[in-house]
Amino acid sequence: MADFILLGSMGAVAGLLAGLFGIGGGIIIVPALIFSFEMDGMGQYATKLAIGTSLASILFMGLSSSFAHYKREAIEWESLFCLAPFIIVGTAIGSHIAGRVDGFLLKRLFGILMLTVAMTMLFRISEKEAPRASEDRVLSVRKWMIYAVGGILIGTISSLFGTGGGTMTVPFLVLLLDKPIRVAIGTASATGVIIAFFGTIGFIYQGWLFLPNMRFGFVAPQTALLIAAFGCMTAPLGALIAHRIDTLLLSRVFSVFLIIVSLLLIF
Repeated sequence: MADFILLGSMGAVAGLLAGLFGIGGGIIIVPALIFSFEMDGMGQYATKLAIGTSLASILFMGLSSSFAHYKREAIEWESLFCLAPFIIVGTAIGSHIAGRVDGFLLKRLFGILMLTVAMTMLFRISEKEAPRASEDRVLSVRKWMIYAVGGILIGTISSLFGTGGGTMTVPFLVLLLDKPIRVAIGTASATGVIIAFFGTIGFIYQGWLFLPNMRFGFVAPQTALLIAAFGCMTAPLGALIAHRIDTLLLSRVFSVFLIIVSLLLIF
């Protein structure tokens, strides 16, 4: 019963954040699952199992959040389709190297990167909504390079940490491509579905020989479904709030949220 309440509460909070900020909620889910799986005796596999299970739950929450943003026309399809193939490549890379690197070092480096991005966003916010991208449909080589490098980095880091992608996708779209914050959040929700889908497959494959007991590789399906069930109920509420509050306030709240997350990762 205690596990049910814990996982349900975790899913509800993660879903709310997914809708509000376009993140997958992994920053909430992964640490809690690591603790839970360690208590269950998973030992050295606890972290990988937590990340894989987080990605599986994010897949469903991301679909719920994306649909809510889609109904409000807040998904920028050009950016989504341009990022998608590179994110898939990055997700495959991240899933492959997840068990071959020092997780503590990567976590701190990721935290430093996020802190830098968050501070940049916070001080670049003006009193006006970020300008919309040019209507020119012909993408320059420079823009394709931005999409390629950004997509691979977003996919790699997000699948490596099981975060879903929004923590990187939103700043990427706002700072480098001048997308409005609401559009960036909606688009990040959609890219998070891509990351979660291919990341989940990767973690199932990587852990298939290690954890056969009621698990699909490094994914605990019952846990993922329970988290997702509650997350799918609160994700539309988060999206509603994101489209109701002031754009400037939303940008600042997102920046402060990233700062808090980055400090937790670093320390």
